[in-house]
Amino acid sequence: MANVRLLYNYDAWDAGSISESSDIAKRRGGNILLDQPGKSWVTTGDTGQWIVNDLGTNKKLTCFGIFNHNLSSTATITLEGNALDIWTSPTYSQALTIATNADGTVFPRLVYFLDETHRFFRLTIEDGSNPDGRIEIGRIIAGEYYEFTRQPARGLRVAHADPSSIEHTGGTIENFDDLEERNRYRQFRVDLPWRDVTERRKIEAIYTKVGNVRPVVLALDPTNYPSELSAYCY
Repeated sequence: MANVRLLYNYDAWDAGSISESSDIAKRRGGNILLDQPGKSWVTTGDTGQWIVNDLGTNKKLTCFGIFNHNLSSTATITLEGNALDIWTSPTYSQALTIATNADGTVFPRLVYFLDETHRFFRLTIEDGSNPDGRIEIGRIIAGEYYEFTRQPARGLRVAHADPSSIEHTGGTIENFDDLEERNRYRQFRVDLPWRDVTERRKIEAIYTKVGNVRPVVLALDPTNYPSELSAYCY
């Protein structure tokens, strides 16, 4: 099993130029480069959809993530890379797997690890069974990950939090008006012991770059559960 990986430097990806198959007003493809995954790219259909990022020059990607999406479990998603914005026979083409939980519910994230260097990267989507009749993606983030030299120390913890609240009154049946529903989220507690001065300095450099205000992609088990045990987080 690979050690914990962290994608924190995605400057080249975010500096790219986006083109897309379709969109609705104010929900353009460029939204996938925004840190806030709530500002999504929304298409006009659920088949034949694609989005391309022109990185300007050849750039290496080793981690690719899609977050806050509405893809169904039967969606066909393909990641492609090429030297030109011509896709009849791309240099790189890889089908991505939709991850689900034990009940078959799709995780709202997809993380994939690769080793590809191209100028253009394209994501194509066929999701004719999507109940929304359209595609929504909040954030696509990619770059080169950093892998720690050790596994997490004891005490690794993943907690699920639900900040929703409901007013319970005796002798009554609660209704929607009693409910303040909020988004659920996960909290990761990960202690990563550094091996030597070089790694200590690297960890400090990572924090200097992102602090508490820029997101990172944290992958706890990139080998076995790249999507399930990864998070777009701070």
